[in-house]
Amino acid sequence: MYIKQIITNTLIFLFLFLCLHFTLHSGNLINIKAKCIRVIDGDTIIFEYYSLPIKVRLKYVDAYETRKSKHLEKQKEITKLSEQEILLLGELASKLAKSLIKENHIYCIQIDKDNPTGFYGRYIGTVYITDECKGLTLSHILLEANLAIPIKLYTKSNKNKQNNLNR
Repeated sequence: MYIKQIITNTLIFLFLFLCLHFTLHSGNLINIKAKCIRVIDGDTIIFEYYSLPIKVRLKYVDAYETRKSKHLEKQKEITKLSEQEILLLGELASKLAKSLIKENHIYCIQIDKDNPTGFYGRYIGTVYITDECKGLTLSHILLEANLAIPIKLYTKSNKNKQNNLNR
């Protein structure tokens, strides 16, 4: 199963970059338009891009957790919030994301072409709440609502993202 996921992610990655000359780009950013398949939680969304599923992790934010995990323990330590408070904020972040990013709707996603994927193989991107790559982003809304923690970067080269929390 793990090998299949690696192969799938590699194929998606190659496909995204083969399509570069068909997409808009600005500097190191690639703007793609993709259909939302499912909002997993406050900071992870699955989109469909050219009939392939891509999992996108929001750039620069860490939404509160929706279930108990090691990561929740780190959020407790960093934010000084209780487990119950973090889980409640996580549920609110997830509900807010689902209310703004609707399944089967098209959204604009900006991905850094020099560093497109994070530690877990998800694409790291800015998700706009419209099909245009301008205006409000989901990350900005989550931060304004205090439903996410700002982080500097979330990439393979930055395996310990918790050291980069800016809270």
